[in-house]
Amino acid sequence: MGARRIYRTFDDPSFPLITKRSKNRPTAANFTTIHWHHHFEICYVAAGSFELYQPSGNIMLYAGDMCIFSPSDHHCIRSASNGSEYWSVYFMPELLKMPEGHFFQEEFAGPLMDGSLRLPGLLRSEQMATEIFEDMQKLITSGEKGIQFSAMIDLCVQLLPMCIRLDSQDLSLIAATHPAIREITLYMEANYAERISLKTLAKRVHLHPNYLCALWKRYTGQTIYQYQTRLRLFKAKDMLRQQQTVSQVSEALGFPSVDFFRRKFRKLNGVSPSQFRKSCDE
Repeated sequence: MGARRIYRTFDDPSFPLITKRSKNRPTAANFTTIHWHHHFEICYVAAGSFELYQPSGNIMLYAGDMCIFSPSDHHCIRSASNGSEYWSVYFMPELLKMPEGHFFQEEFAGPLMDGSLRLPGLLRSEQMATEIFEDMQKLITSGEKGIQFSAMIDLCVQLLPMCIRLDSQDLSLIAATHPAIREITLYMEANYAERISLKTLAKRVHLHPNYLCALWKRYTGQTIYQYQTRLRLFKAKDMLRQQQTVSQVSEALGFPSVDFFRRKFRKLNGVSPSQFRKSCDE
């Protein structure tokens, strides 16, 4: 379950956008693996529902929701209902550059490129103006580059009030910790069922265990233990969809006991593993 890099080829190097329209149904075969890429990605749920997984945890997305992934963000999306559909836009901020002094360059493209501006990670339908949906619709349905480019600029301007501006101290922290966080994330995703000690993780990134804990907490908002548990529970849902038994899943993922696994699964998902497994078989 290790993350891999996904390449998107921009057919026209002078044009900064790729758009994709995906219709899915909830099957084991229709599973986007955990991945990352060098460009930005905006996903809009047009119909149905999807399950989004990121290192900070998994969440449900419903029609009208939007999620935005920055370069190197680890993520995957899986359909959670029949008839689900999402729209994706991939873009490189370098190719959205405007002349110096232009409002868009000064307020959006420039700060996005130098890292002082961060796009919102998740927007629920009630948080978004109608214009955002209209801009996404133009991007997906129009085949004319001029219309698409204009819609992309308009969309970015609509998102601007919801972006986060970082000061130099924040930027220094992210730059300093990002390589270590990424290394540990990849390692844990590849070894999620193993008993991994904090000492082992700290040794991999040449940091003191206490310092690593503090950095991880600040960067992800959770402890390393909580992250590993969430990672296992995410994998558990996939195994239960394949009709493996609760005890088989618990043992395969390294949980200390079946009861412990049941408690953690119910706390995160609101249903027991058995109930979830039964719902997948209906």
